[in-house]
Amino acid sequence: MSHNLSILILFIFAASLAQPQHAQLGTPPLPAARTNVAAQAETSVQPAATSGNWIDISNRQTVQSSYLNTYLPTAGVAMNWTGSVAADNPGTTSQAYQNAVDARINWFRGMAGVPAGITLNASYSQQDQAAALMFSANNQISHSPPSTWTDYSSAGANAAANSNICLYYGQGWTDSGCIALYIQDGGSNNTAAGHRRWLLYPQTQQMGTGDVPVNGSNDGANAVWVFDGNYGTTRPPTRDGFVAWPPPGYVPYQVVYPRWSFSYPNADFSNATVTMTTQGTSVPVTLQPLANGYGENTLVWVPNNEDPNSNFNPVAPSGDTTTSITISNVVVNGSAQTFSYSVIVFDPGQTSCSYSLGQSGQHFASSGGSGNVSVSAGSGCAWMASANATWISITSGSSGSGNGTVNYTVSPNTSTQSRSGTISVEGQTFTISQDAASSGPTALRFVPVTPCRVADTRNANGTFGGPYLSGGTSRDFAIPNSKCGIPATAQAYSLNVTAVPLGGFNYLSVWPSGEPQPNVSTLNSTDGRVKANAAIVAAGNNGAVSVYATDSTQVILDIDGYFVPATNTAALAFYPMTSCRVVDTRQGSAPFGGPALNASETRTFPMLSSGCNIPSTAQAYSLNVTAVPRGQLWYLTAWPSGFSQP
Repeated sequence: MSHNLSILILFIFAASLAQPQHAQLGTPPLPAARTNVAAQAETSVQPAATSGNWIDISNRQTVQSSYLNTYLPTAGVAMNWTGSVAADNPGTTSQAYQNAVDARINWFRGMAGVPAGITLNASYSQQDQAAALMFSANNQISHSPPSTWTDYSSAGANAAANSNICLYYGQGWTDSGCIALYIQDGGSNNTAAGHRRWLLYPQTQQMGTGDVPVNGSNDGANAVWVFDGNYGTTRPPTRDGFVAWPPPGYVPYQVVYPRWSFSYPNADFSNATVTMTTQGTSVPVTLQPLANGYGENTLVWVPNNEDPNSNFNPVAPSGDTTTSITISNVVVNGSAQTFSYSVIVFDPGQTSCSYSLGQSGQHFASSGGSGNVSVSAGSGCAWMASANATWISITSGSSGSGNGTVNYTVSPNTSTQSRSGTISVEGQTFTISQDAASSGPTALRFVPVTPCRVADTRNANGTFGGPYLSGGTSRDFAIPNSKCGIPATAQAYSLNVTAVPLGGFNYLSVWPSGEPQPNVSTLNSTDGRVKANAAIVAAGNNGAVSVYATDSTQVILDIDGYFVPATNTAALAFYPMTSCRVVDTRQGSAPFGGPALNASETRTFPMLSSGCNIPSTAQAYSLNVTAVPRGQLWYLTAWPSGFSQP
């Protein structure tokens, strides 16, 4: 970046670049009591007389909506771990993160057609937390960790024996609870797909999760408790009778992994065969070695010579792709059976329906409140809305068809941390931010942007165009919805406001939308001439600002930066300096002096070379710019050297 411009300063410390994601799975766990387990298990398959909260995957739109609104929002939820490897403190994770892990488990179970009402057992999770701490502290995973391990505990060892376990390293991990990793079940030591089989075991009712993020030289780790005492008990009804992954019906391509599996209680797969065709073309199949003891008996295979031991990089199909599977010679209760089904792999990002939201987000004070967001959709296009945070409640409009409205409430924030959450509607995101509870004002950081025109009522009629502002009226401008790329999380804006009066004029006011109009002016022009003034204005409802004029005028709004909570390390901190004159062209000719700036002339001022002692790390400057015209002057513009003139 060029450091040419002028005075007071803002710093930013760049975060380290995200490293490639890598993860490690051990072998799947085995239950402690394996003797005669098969004899204990229910041998009959109950018909699906009642729903187990599973997903109707025969409906493409239902699966698409579930993937976009239920599964995707569970990725990358903030863990907010409170523990410490150095202090041997397992800590806890945020409730939102635990909810995300639970939701991911139940989404995969719902897709697979097994009861999808798993709840997290607090005792299991507490022990899993101790196990995750051990794994992170030692950068290893084991179902039987030695007592010599750093941060060893009996609770952690017990959890290790009863859980799926994983280790990951590198920044940017988004798979909450490693759930997708367990369903993928990659690696040469997971030919049995045992982790997947435990997560999809029909009888299981409770699980637990323990999680530690990547911290310093310590890897991130997870343990998901899978043995809740229901192993070998009566099998509940399932949607399809068998349990397959990918399951029969519509399946997003992102979760169709190299290993395919088919589970059936007490089935003998010793002489079973698998044939597959995709769009009518035969697909080669490689059977994996049989290994019973991990949930229900299961046949695992790899189609089309894929590599289940390398990184999974799914490729979107050009269109919905049907694969037909036939599994023959499956012996059940002494009788050979054949099972046939089809999997339709599709891209959930492709749809004949289009969706959009009326706003990109809204900000709330710590006291909370209520709001709504409009949904635009084609006639007959169904949609679902879901919130990813417990403090955001959808009160009405959780689903609809065509145009509609989602109404919601935001609970008071009693913590000392600001927070944000989202409402998702068919892949569209509405961001809600909320202040922390505080007895004083919330600190903000400044984010400079290349000067950009938000609104100009001299242009054709539109949201950010005409008509002009009639005298005695006000108008709202939702700045995050403009072309300037301002995020919905912005708390305030640095604006340049210009009035172009159509006649006699008194004053113009700008304030946060939704608040009472203040009895103050932002700029005055009692002589009716064009006037401009800088203003810092807080974001109001839906991120909008309101503009009022006493008399009819054209209004121009330009933006050169915005403010976000101080916790946003990607923003810039403001550092005041003793006022210092950088440039005065009325002085003799010099780099920071004369001559005067001629009409249509551009001149560059190397700020760091001035006598104002500006640090070389400065990323932006707070300036007071004064023009002393020798005659008529329309306007003056300042911008970062090396960029296009705005």
